Amino acid sequence: MLSHLDDATTLAARTRRTAVLTCALTAAVLAPCVDLFLFQGGMTNGLDPELGAIVAYVLWSPVMAGALGGLVAHLTFRVGARWRVPATFGFGAAAGVLHLGLLLLATLPTEVATRGAGGLDVIGMAGVIGAFGSIVSAPMGAAFGALFLVTTWPATRSLEAPSHDGPAWVAGAGALQLTLAAGIALALLHAAEGPYCQALFVVALPSLGVHLPEGSDLAWTRHL
Repeated sequence: MLSHLDDATTLAARTRRTAVLTCALTAAVLAPCVDLFLFQGGMTNGLDPELGAIVAYVLWSPVMAGALGGLVAHLTFRVGARWRVPATFGFGAAAGVLHLGLLLLATLPTEVATRGAGGLDVIGMAGVIGAFGSIVSAPMGAAFGALFLVTTWPATRSLEAPSHDGPAWVAGAGALQLTLAAGIALALLHAAEGPYCQALFVVALPSLGVHLPEGSDLAWTRHL
């Protein structure tokens, strides 16, 4: 039996926290797959990727995307309840534009370390490509906003009338949202077999001295 009941302020905070964390995790899981599907040629300038670039993107993309996803949800709850649905799409589109520009900064530390001040030209390239790429990245960010509504909409309803069932309902919606994100990610990875295998088995493992026998079936590895 509970020794005490949370007040409305605490329940609202728990509801918002669950929704924000769910959106952050959704973006962290799904955005790298979308990046690979849409921008794989641009991220490597059409060349075979180097191991350092692969590691940089793998580490930077989910962290940055997760931060932007959580920020979108956080800002959504800052606007009035009647405006939260369009705000989710708008903030998502803006985050999509930022995501593409910031994604291209993943190799900035390496470029500066190897080329000195000349490596700072990555910033200009990221700005230019991010601006032109917004034609694709803005609608894609809005699509992420639509996915976030799976959690933020029940959260909005719960915030209008805080109850002890509210956080549980939002957590259930969050589980559904993460399931949808995982399914979309697996669907996208079916198209990423070639680039994935190239990155892992042509670049990464051989650089570590590991070579697979010719004719090895690598298609199943895309699910990793």
